[in-house]
Amino acid sequence: MRYQEHDRGFLRVSVRAFVVAAVGLMLILAAQTSTSTRPALARPTDVLSFSPNVCISLMRVIEGDCNGSGTYTAGECDAACAATLGTADGLNDLARGLDADVSDTVGAAPESDIGACGDGIDDEPDTVVDDGCATGYNDPALFQDLNDLSGAQLGDYSADDALTQGKLWVLTFVTNDGALTLEADEGIWHSNGASNTNCGAIADEDCNNDGIKGDGIVVDLLLGNGVADLGNAELVTTQSGVDVISDYWVVGEPYGISLWASKSTLQQHAAATCDVAEFDTQIALADVAGLVATVEDDGGTPLTGVTIGWQSSNSAAADLGVSSSVSMQTTITAALNLACGDLPGTATITASVTGVGQDQVELRVESAPVGGIAEYPEVAPDTVARTHDLPGTSSLAVAGLAAGGTLLLAAGAWYARRRWLR
Repeated sequence: MRYQEHDRGFLRVSVRAFVVAAVGLMLILAAQTSTSTRPALARPTDVLSFSPNVCISLMRVIEGDCNGSGTYTAGECDAACAATLGTADGLNDLARGLDADVSDTVGAAPESDIGACGDGIDDEPDTVVDDGCATGYNDPALFQDLNDLSGAQLGDYSADDALTQGKLWVLTFVTNDGALTLEADEGIWHSNGASNTNCGAIADEDCNNDGIKGDGIVVDLLLGNGVADLGNAELVTTQSGVDVISDYWVVGEPYGISLWASKSTLQQHAAATCDVAEFDTQIALADVAGLVATVEDDGGTPLTGVTIGWQSSNSAAADLGVSSSVSMQTTITAALNLACGDLPGTATITASVTGVGQDQVELRVESAPVGGIAEYPEVAPDTVARTHDLPGTSSLAVAGLAAGGTLLLAAGAWYARRRWLR
């Protein structure tokens, strides 16, 4: 992300004229009986982006309480991630699911959204004139994991429809509500169907220049729409003459899938819970195999935000942690799962993408050895070959597949953030 400030030019004046003007200004200020505060300069402070599919998957893993009920219901964050993020209520729901301090309105519905905080209106029936903005709700750090896991990828095929794959939510964090524009090298905006958009089309309180503070986040959805050229592109966000330039990558449709397992032989009934949220500890057990599925476009770019379906031909022998997962960018760009040994036997594990194809691995489950539970041998971290997943590199181009267990441990470490987020 890069900042640029437009050259406004300057007025050439003589030293004498400058001194006279300065003294006059000081006298005027001294004579005033009241003071005024100049509004802070409106400018974008940060720009983050993430995939709706990655959002849905992560919120399911961390069991985000998006509806504020106090208990998690499967899929309760899906709507916020997929369609309503551009509304104050949708952004409010996602922020709550990520553990921001966003409280419900007392005795009223819908919830008091973060778009209403700081506007001078009493949001709740109490004695406070304005309840203000909850701490941390508009902190870019709250959404940073979603940004990092998505890898700033825009599918050239994504369209303005109900599908979630290949799209890119763009969140611009601002300090005031000055007029703002978004200019994308490739793709179009949901707000107006063009490559350039502004607050008139986005209709966001944070950039309509009316002097009323909103939630501090301007949201729009970027689509490939079949017109984007593959490769690197730039997004330019401009407010009050300040540009924030962000890179993103336009990728093609899913073309091929590859599947890899950390081991081919499992032991029966060790200590596995087969909980993918505990991926980093589970794969060290003797009855667990870590599974890595990578999806690439026809140019070989590993893709994020693609939904992979999982099946076991013999779940009595080898069961799976989840039936579907989404590819994300970590140490590698892939979708992760666990296969857990149950009863002795063999099973074929299949990873598939609808309309693309599938790949398979064979697993064998053996009886547990007498005398205790064996553990998968650990590999020293410094022996692990790591890759930096930029477009054009293969996520399976890993020199030491023998160190796969530890590689998976690193790739799956983001799951452990569940404990950080909670």
